[in-house]
Amino acid sequence: MDLATLVGMLGAIGFIVMAMILGGDISMFVDTQSILIVFCGSIFVVLSNYNMGQFFTIGKIIGKAFMFKIEKPEELIEKSVEMADAARKGGFLALEEAEISNEFMQKGVDMLVDGHDGDVVR
Repeated sequence: MDLATLVGMLGAIGFIVMAMILGGDISMFVDTQSILIVFCGSIFVVLSNYNMGQFFTIGKIIGKAFMFKIEKPEELIEKSVEMADAARKGGFLALEEAEISNEFMQKGVDMLVDGHDGDVVR
């Protein structure tokens, strides 16, 4: 879990609530019509821009914001060197069987194996 995202969200909400409490009457910050305009309006504007399939992947996207694995640079460098050696010895097709945990790197290797130009992959 990404602690920075959680701390950032809780901190922002905390400071908004604190400003509302210190600002006096809390009811002046809570207005039903304004809440409907902001939240429902935002949802429907997003819905108008994306199809239903994309819209309902919001849970997956939010999950990625909080739960993701940060790869250690040393591991990525080591894996890159291994793959470069394999590609030198057996060509790009030798990379087809490489086990790559990094999704971004996997897509790049797949493009190379499929015959895309190296400049396109970069």
